[in-house]
Amino acid sequence: MIGAGIRIVPAEMRHVGYLARHMRAIDQLECRAMGREPKQALRTGIAASAKCWTALLDGRPHAMFGVVVESILTGEAVPWFLGTDEVYRHPREMLKWGPGIIERLHDSRHTLRNLGSVGIQRELMMAAAR
Repeated sequence: MIGAGIRIVPAEMRHVGYLARHMRAIDQLECRAMGREPKQALRTGIAASAKCWTALLDGRPHAMFGVVVESILTGEAVPWFLGTDEVYRHPREMLKWGPGIIERLHDSRHTLRNLGSVGIQRELMMAAAR
């Protein structure tokens, strides 16, 4: 459980539809920039991830995140996160619980790396300032 109404649970395919229909515009753009529609990106994320969770807010899926192991030999992995606007209305909770989630993603991997758009970077900086 994270905060009052947010629960982190193992990701399930049944979470994909709602999350894809309500995904933030910037996350939809990132999915498409990587050659996938939101629903396809979420399904691929579940299938390809070594670990994958859904953040439920009041029982509805509002974010999904995980880690895809890119190389067992080098220990490199790619974390990912896709969400709705609603999950970003709780920036303090996200920042408070972020280190524990990152630790779970990082547990046996030496290096976590990913790309992010300028829009995401701006939003994270604004959330940190709230």
